[in-house]
Amino acid sequence: MATTNGQGGQIPVINISGTSPEAEVAKQLVDAAATYGFVYVKNEGKDIPVDIIDGLFELVILRNGICEE
Repeated sequence: MATTNGQGGQIPVINISGTSPEAEVAKQLVDAAATYGFVYVKNEGKDIPVDIIDGLFELVILRNGICEE
C-alpha cells in the first residue's frame, strides 16, 4: 500500500480503478488516512466527477476548521 518517496518516507497509494473489491479499497483509504493523515489516490481508467472532488475538499476544509461556511 505505501510507496517510498526516495527520502525514507512512505506515501500510501490507493488504487481506486476497480481492480480490488470496493470494501477493500474503502478500508485501505480509511487506514491510510488514519495512519498517515493523507493518501495518494491512483485512478487508472476511471474519472472522478469534479463535483465529488469539490465536495470532498469542502468536507475536509469544514471539518478541520480551516474556514467557516
